[in-house]
Amino acid sequence: LVLNGRGVAAYGLGDYGDAEAFFQKAMGRFQAAGSTERLCSAYNNLGMIAMKQGDTRLAVSWYEKAMRIHAKAGNRTGLAHTYNNLGSLYGELGDYQRSEGFLRESIRIRERSRHASVALGYANLGEVLLKRGEYDEAMEYLERAIKLCETGSGPAYLLPDAWRTLAEIHLAKGAHGVAREACAEAMRLAEVAKDLPRLAAAYRVKGAVADAEGEPQEAIT
Repeated sequence: LVLNGRGVAAYGLGDYGDAEAFFQKAMGRFQAAGSTERLCSAYNNLGMIAMKQGDTRLAVSWYEKAMRIHAKAGNRTGLAHTYNNLGSLYGELGDYQRSEGFLRESIRIRERSRHASVALGYANLGEVLLKRGEYDEAMEYLERAIKLCETGSGPAYLLPDAWRTLAEIHLAKGAHGVAREACAEAMRLAEVAKDLPRLAAAYRVKGAVADAEGEPQEAIT
């Protein structure tokens, strides 16, 4: 557990090489101890590292190892987590149909168990549906994610992303005023959380809205 914790800490700092080394060591110990649930956690963590390093084939391999063990053990919670990871991975690869399938299955399991991470699935699916041009359904899932997070039933860090994605949807639909409002909320939440990457992402969408409105000077400020 200590090794896994160190890996998580290194991952959070962006030290992916160190994180990978810690997760690999943790994996070896979990294998030796026969702890399948913790072993799957290590596989999922290694999959996330591989994604960050751009090795998507290796990431899929790690996730599928976790998926097979969870399926054999009948661990629905573990399966939902791995399905979400696979859905996110395929979304980044542009395989939106496969991404949507995994995310919907993850959501289905988590809704049945009322798992707190269902908000994450809603937000991820909303983003994929946006990319597929399914704007109304995307908005529905994002609004569900926002409601859960605002009531403490989902992680607060999701809020800036969810509001930013809503802004992108309204922008795509040509509703520039609503997009601007959603983007302002995303920026406010990111500033409160001092989350610079999410703040930068919101600023990029703000720029796109300003550009669509014919205000290029505002787009670059």
